[in-house]
Amino acid sequence: MTALDISVARRATAAAQSILREADSSLQADGKAGSFTMSVYAKASSPVRQAADSVVAALGVTGGVAALNADYASRKSVAASTSDAASVFDLQVVPAIVRLARAAGMNPAFPIAQLALESTWGKHTPVAEDGSPSYNYGGIKWATVNTAKKAFAATKEFVSGKSVSTKDAFAVFDSPSDFAQAYITYITTSHRYPGLAQAKTAKEYGSILQKGGYATDPGYANTVASVAESAARKYALA
Repeated sequence: MTALDISVARRATAAAQSILREADSSLQADGKAGSFTMSVYAKASSPVRQAADSVVAALGVTGGVAALNADYASRKSVAASTSDAASVFDLQVVPAIVRLARAAGMNPAFPIAQLALESTWGKHTPVAEDGSPSYNYGGIKWATVNTAKKAFAATKEFVSGKSVSTKDAFAVFDSPSDFAQAYITYITTSHRYPGLAQAKTAKEYGSILQKGGYATDPGYANTVASVAESAARKYALA
């Protein structure tokens, strides 16, 4: 299929999602189609589905919500086939984190800023021994979540105020969506980060993670805060 103009696709998707929220209020009108949007569409009543398809058609997209999902899937496929890690981060990780973070009651710009910091905006993640991607955008250590596979990678830790290079085992996830779910579940349920979901600022968010041992860099909270401003602008996050 011919790719839709991305601005048209996002406007149409956001409009359809606004209608589909009647079937599931947790669906965000973020303009990014995907499996969650389609699952809500599938369980919506016939009148709601028809309304969503009608608004999509009115905005110039033939084929309704299904066409938007196919276009989105095609963009993800292209990103994966070209090994464009940054595109995978933008098109798969960020939408999933936004949805899950909002459902957890937190400002999505904060976790996205941390993940952008940990992975250089999705460009650098550990690689498994067989060469497959780890999809570990948060630098989560294997010992923390005990995934089926692990990836060894060089990292830096601060010991007595000094940066020390070392090698450690990192968790390997099956997909970007699996990572997103595991990451949000971990940071919101671990006793190490009390009050994280209620953090009012990116600096407070980073400080809670730092105090809990997620990072040893003494400047971690300030760096997360500085990245959050860019993340909010880039992804149009409130």
